[in-house]
This record gives sequence, C-alpha cells and structure tokens, in this order.
Amino acid sequence: MPFLNQMYETYKGQGFEIIALSTEGKNVEAVTAFSKKAGIKYPIFMAELDLLEKYGIQYIPHHVFIDKKGTQRHEETGFSEAGKTTFEMRIKELLKEGG
Repeated sequence: MPFLNQMYETYKGQGFEIIALSTEGKNVEAVTAFSKKAGIKYPIFMAELDLLEKYGIQYIPHHVFIDKKGTQRHEETGFSEAGKTTFEMRIKELLKEGG
C-alpha cells in the first residue's frame, strides 16, 4: 500500500484517482480503522461480492485503469515490485492523453 499511497500523492492533482473497494462485509468502522492503521490516503468504498462477480474479478488485488472518458483501458491482477514501473507508466500514459 505504500506504493499506491505514493502514486496517489504524486498524481492526484493531475486528474488521477485511486478508489479502493473493500469486500470485508458491511462493517464500516472496521474498514475505517484498518485504513487508518495501514496509513491509506485514498478513499475506500464498501462493495458487495456480486459487484466483483459482475466484473469478473476473481483475485485481489485487482487494478483497473479507466481513462477520463470512463473507458476501461488496462486491467491487472496481483502486484509485484517488478510491476511498479508498468503501473506508473500506465498512469502517465493516461494522464498524457488528456481528455
């Protein structure tokens, strides 16, 4: 999560957003406490499991890159140190396009 915080802080003023979805039930207090303890700086919304099923998300973490027009452009499952460069490249690519 430190990497996502870094990306959020670096690019949020340029039209980039991170929105996290929690599927850990409806306990808002628990999710809020976890967010604070983990130092998460971006918003977390509650999501039902059927939302994940609707979009075919089977594994977490799952990242979806959506452009300014609302079109899904990239999708990745999992996260690794090696993937950080690609992750940031995708952000820069979409921001550069404008829209």
